[in-house]
Amino acid sequence: MSDIESRVRRLEDRAESEDLAVRYFLASDFDDFDAIADAIAENGTFSAGGFPARLPAVGSRT
Repeated sequence: MSDIESRVRRLEDRAESEDLAVRYFLASDFDDFDAIADAIAENGTFSAGGFPARLPAVGSRT
């Protein structure tokens, strides 16, 4: 991979990470639990304020 390709890839990765963070925070603000789950990898975990939680598997949300 050339230097320019590497630099572009790094910028694309950074933008994708920032977009994910924005989607997560907006979903959190609006208590959109499906969108929160979509922002976390399948089988992922989440912890806030010392209270860990396991998200339901994709497709098993009610």
